[in-house]
Amino acid sequence: MADPMDYETIRVDVEESIATLVLDRPEKKNAISAKMVSEIHHAMDDLAARDDVACLVLTSDDPACFCAGADVGELRDRKKTDALLGINQNAVRRFEDFPHPTIAALRGLVVVAGHRH
Repeated sequence: MADPMDYETIRVDVEESIATLVLDRPEKKNAISAKMVSEIHHAMDDLAARDDVACLVLTSDDPACFCAGADVGELRDRKKTDALLGINQNAVRRFEDFPHPTIAALRGLVVVAGHRH
């Protein structure tokens, strides 16, 4: 692992031109919080600007649950529309717009916009 970056809700490292972004909130089944979205945006800005990154792998260490969707506890404290737009659309768009190939290595439960896949 060369160059690990410090975050609370995700882990990011770059090794041999492959960036790996790991969702890391196992106690919440990797539910996407406002903090996680902020950290994803920061990490994606950093990774997109690096010359040593050729692709990105998005994953989770939890074999039973990649992501449980939005953090429902936070949704109660925010306007529903604001919460869903801010968490789901903006974070997903960052992966879509990443300037290099992006691989989603998904295992287990995946919840997107309230739908299980």
